[in-house]
Parts: sequence; structure tokens; C-alpha cells
Amino acid sequence: MKYLFCCLLVLTSFSCKNKPSKKNKNKTDTNNIEESNNKKNRPSNNDSARVIKIDAIEKFAYKISHSVNTSTSEYYPVISKDGNTLFFTGMDRSGFFDYKIDFTKTKNNGGEDIFISKKVNGTWEDARDLKQLNTNAHEAVTGVLPNGDLLITGNYPENMGPRNTNNGSATTDIFLAKKGNNFSFFHFDEPVNSIFCESDAFMTDDMNTMLFVSDRPGHIGDYHKKGWLWNESYWGNTDVYVTFKNGDSWTNPKNLGNVINTKFTERTPWLSNDGLTLFLSSNGYNESKKDLDIYYFKRTSINDWDHWDGPYEIKSLNTNGDEFGYKQDKEGNGYFARSTKLDFVPTKRGRDGTGFVFENNFRSGYTVLGQQSGSFKNDEQTDIFFVNQSSSAITLPDLLFSVDSYQIAANKSKIQSNLVDFIKINNPKSLIINGYTDSDGNDAHNLELSKNRANAIKELLVAGGISMPIEINGFGKQSPIAPNTSKESKSKNRRVEIILKM
Repeated sequence: MKYLFCCLLVLTSFSCKNKPSKKNKNKTDTNNIEESNNKKNRPSNNDSARVIKIDAIEKFAYKISHSVNTSTSEYYPVISKDGNTLFFTGMDRSGFFDYKIDFTKTKNNGGEDIFISKKVNGTWEDARDLKQLNTNAHEAVTGVLPNGDLLITGNYPENMGPRNTNNGSATTDIFLAKKGNNFSFFHFDEPVNSIFCESDAFMTDDMNTMLFVSDRPGHIGDYHKKGWLWNESYWGNTDVYVTFKNGDSWTNPKNLGNVINTKFTERTPWLSNDGLTLFLSSNGYNESKKDLDIYYFKRTSINDWDHWDGPYEIKSLNTNGDEFGYKQDKEGNGYFARSTKLDFVPTKRGRDGTGFVFENNFRSGYTVLGQQSGSFKNDEQTDIFFVNQSSSAITLPDLLFSVDSYQIAANKSKIQSNLVDFIKINNPKSLIINGYTDSDGNDAHNLELSKNRANAIKELLVAGGISMPIEINGFGKQSPIAPNTSKESKSKNRRVEIILKM
């Protein structure tokens, strides 16, 4: 342990610079990943000249309700393929509604913990912690696989690096939580994990390719440990790496090079479902900013890891705070985390490491071990937002109503509280509520039914204390979001959409 700690101290005292490598003209795949001492895996230290391209499509971000977001920080949203299950990470999160965690009475929580929320009738249910995965160290979820397995950044006993929290030398490793009757843990050994910080793992659905970030030496720029104050943050200098399944092990991770990586921070890589678009967050592309912003790169082949077009900035989502963890569900709806300034000056010691050399985890009442994966400033709070592909902020399904009726059949009080909370947390100037039906039945009847359903939601919101102007419309079978060719697709068209006018 002393040797590991000394290694980290030496690396923080001396810059770890790399010699430029020869350009690899071949496409990168599992057959040309070399041993760790092969310079082809080590990128040039020189930043490529970058021209940031702007994604011109206007996107609107909405904060998810208090069923997920609380007065502490929530981040790393991980959405299931069907868009109905949300895993996320909370820092010292105890809860907001009825479900509360008492940190002084449990050793299964504290620091970063993993939570899950289910979408029911168009709204998110009050989140619960995954007790099988949480400890009084830091655990963060970064990916979910089709079989339900979870990728985790954690501080479990198998961690390869130092675990000393007080001197800032602790590091994080990547784990796979295999789902069964209970979760079982698999620790990725070297060369994936190391004595340095590894986190933010993403794995393709076939479980043969994995992206992650690390502050290990051999990257672009000098060594700056994640968790130590540098560049006005604690994110450190982390780069994106790729590794491939090779039998029972993984190939030597390849740095994605100086088109993707910079001498600053790159975090939370995520590949689109077709594998051709890489989303990530960085504070190294725009010299005038030091906060993390969301970008993406495009390629033409899923086997080519060397040639990327970008960066493209999703400008409509980026602010002067950190935006990171961007992912999409199968419908193209986006989820990410955003930090915003608090409207008060915190007095509680230990919210983060501001004023210290490194992050700390001090909090009265319990002890937290290891290093956190996220990095936060003392005067900011991080919340989870989503971006809807359609103009609506929320879509209420047909199941909310009785057949051919505008009477709300589901749990009315829960629907009301969830909707009211969501609207209040986003604080729009006004609302538009639109009702729709499928193509069955008489057009005049469908128009009247769709408007009555929109009005039923309006009355529900007004009774719940919403006082802003509300416009209602009934459009019948107009604007279907799915073909009216099957029972399942028709059910998607029978809906009520709520639009928030900000």
C-alpha cells in the first residue's frame, strides 16, 4: 500500500509526457491492439487543431421531478432501452418524499449511492436505493446492459489503488454487477483497471467493446489526478479509452487520440445505438470555458476508432455549469446531469473539497471511504435533466383513462402529485395540454374525447395548485406518433401531451 501511495505522489510531482507516435493508417480493431509498451497505444501529446461545429437543432432540457432530484446532487443517468427504468447516482442522497435513508443507522449508504426509479403512467416513481450495491464507500452506476447487468464505478475491496480518503490518494475502479436473484460482482483486472482512476464505463450490447475514462499516465498532456484541485475543478486530466473482449480477458486499452482527447478533462463517453456517434463531455475543446460541455463525434464505420468528425457542440444544452453523462433511450430522448449555482452560501464542511487540495468526504454522523467518481463545487448542485424528441415535456399514456372515457382510472392522487411536482420544479410561464386518439371511431367523437381528456388533466393540475395559464386542445387522430396498424401502436397514439412554455 505504501508503494502504491508513493507512486501517486511521484506522478503528481513530475509531468508524464509522451513522445509523438507514428500515425496508424489502418483501422483499429481487436487484432492491432498492442502490448502496453507499444507506442501505437499512446497518443501524441499535441492537441489537434479543432474547429467546434454547432449542432443547430434546438433542444429543450427539463429537470426531472423530486422523485429523482433532491436538495443533494444526482447525476450519471442511465436509462433502460425501453425508457421506463432510470438508474442514477446520488451523493449523500437521503430522499425527498416518504422514503428516507438515515445515514447514522445504516452502513449500506453514504457518499455516492446507486438508485432506481420506474416510469409509471408517464411519470417517474419515487426512487429507491439498490441496497445490494451500496456501501459506506462511493458507488456510481454508468451503464446498463440488455440482460440487466450494471457497470459500476466503485470502491469495493478489490480496488487496485490506494484507499486513503484523508490524503486524497484514493482511486476508483470499474466493476460489473451481474444481475440474478442478487447482484454478484466482477472486478475488471489489469489492463482495464490500474492503480489510477478508472470510471465512466460504457459497454456495447454484445458486451465485446468497452469505453471508459482514466487519469493513468500515457494520455494527452500532463498528469493531473482526478480529485485534486486543478484547472478550477476536481475532474483532473482524464482521457477516453477503448478496450475489446479477448476470450476471458480484455485487450490493452487504446487511447482514442488527440482528436477526441485533450490535455484537460474528457468524461462519460456513450455510443449511439448504431455505434456511429460518440457523445462525451469535455472542458478542453473551448479555451474560453473550464466547465464540462456536451459534444459528439461521428464516424462512418463501427470498426474505425481512429477517424472521427467533430467535435459537434450541443450548444442549446450547455451552460456555464457542468453538463455530463449524456445518454439516449431507443426513442432518441436524452438524459444528462447539469450543475447550477446555489442561491445561498453553504456553511456545511465537506460538501466538496473547495478550499482544500483535494476532495474530501467529511460529514457528521458517519464515515465514507474511498474516492468519489463525480466532482462538485461547493456552491453548486447537480441535477438530472431530460430532453424529449417531441415538443412535449411529458406524455401521459392511454392507460391513464378508462376505455373511451375521459375519467382518470389510474391512481389519481399519485398522478396529480407527480405532475404538479414536475411542473413546479421547472416553473414554466404557461402550459399547453393536447389530447390525441387513434384512427378508430368517428372523427367528431375523437375530437371531443381528446379535448375532454386534455381538460381532465387541466382540472387535475388546477386542483393540485397549478395557477399559471393553461391552454387545452383536442386533436383527435391528428399527429400520430406511431402507425395505426396494430393494437400496440394505436395505444401509443391515444395520449395526452403537456407542453411547458418557458
